[in-house]
Amino acid sequence: MKALNHQNIVNLREVLASKTKLYIVMDLVRGGELFDMIERQGELDEALARKYFQQLIDGIYYCHRRGVCHRDLKPENLLVDEKGSLKITDFGVSSMRGGAGGGGSDLLYTACGTPYYCAPEIISGAEEGYSGVKIDAWSCGIILYLLLTGTLPFQHDDMPRLYELINACKVPYPPWMGGDAKDLISRLLVKDPTQRYSLEDVMKHPWFLVDYVAANTSTHSERLGGSTESDGSDRPKHRTRKNSTNSGGGSAASGSTGDSVAGGAGGSGRRAANLTAKYEGRDLEDFVKDALAGKPQRKIDVIVQRLEDIDVDCVDDMQVVADTMGGADKMTKWLVDNPKIPAITAMRIARMFFG
Repeated sequence: MKALNHQNIVNLREVLASKTKLYIVMDLVRGGELFDMIERQGELDEALARKYFQQLIDGIYYCHRRGVCHRDLKPENLLVDEKGSLKITDFGVSSMRGGAGGGGSDLLYTACGTPYYCAPEIISGAEEGYSGVKIDAWSCGIILYLLLTGTLPFQHDDMPRLYELINACKVPYPPWMGGDAKDLISRLLVKDPTQRYSLEDVMKHPWFLVDYVAANTSTHSERLGGSTESDGSDRPKHRTRKNSTNSGGGSAASGSTGDSVAGGAGGSGRRAANLTAKYEGRDLEDFVKDALAGKPQRKIDVIVQRLEDIDVDCVDDMQVVADTMGGADKMTKWLVDNPKIPAITAMRIARMFFG
């Protein structure tokens, strides 16, 4: 733990020893366990679940970059401080890459972890060796499912039956779960660890990127936000803030298009498709329904209301915005900054005009 210092980890401050006692001084976290929060209220609001999951991934990815695998990730080991920030704790069965028992390789051999959160390769036999980073990724998938549903994907009081369910890896998704969330979980809860999402993959997933602001690790000379350029490290490329929009620019409400985001969808300077004829005489709601196909009516109503609140109350007005912005990136940013539309939703609307 002394090798770790991150805003989403319960940091070790000092170790003191007497002749009979060992004293470990750690951060004080007053908010309690995430497990208790879920037990009290069941599934969390999707935005709050996403926030905690983003912080979990930030913290564990930081550990992995330092060669540390947690190996016992579960809500009981995730604390919440007074400000609502997630803190990862209990590194009692963690392992350092190339440490004792590993023979200098990246494979681990000790069966450990809590059964409900264990990956199939741990259950089927740790003697063959397994990737610590991939079992942490599996546990993150279990935690995300729990955050969104209030239940575990694999449950049974009989341990042999529980292990059978985990090995079968058939996840029961509730019908109301959003498609992006389901897609991310399905890529984490994969039996074959070589096909399972890595944390780098998670950080590029659309569901994860909504309202994502990377953890500030500048004290370690490795701030992870914003840049799409590789610095030669193993950090994921194309890390974004606010879904690849330009977080440093101002509002485009006055008609200024600002700077484009290089390499983003749609680019800049493109002529928007003219949709006024297609939607002539139709309500703005019809356009939003087409842009957000499959979304519930309450979601449609919220987006329409936010647009109307800034006097965008017909498709002609949306066409003016698209023509002024001149690209999907700029239009997405404008929709995020002005009617305060969530980034993924803003992208879908912008793509109606820019493909």
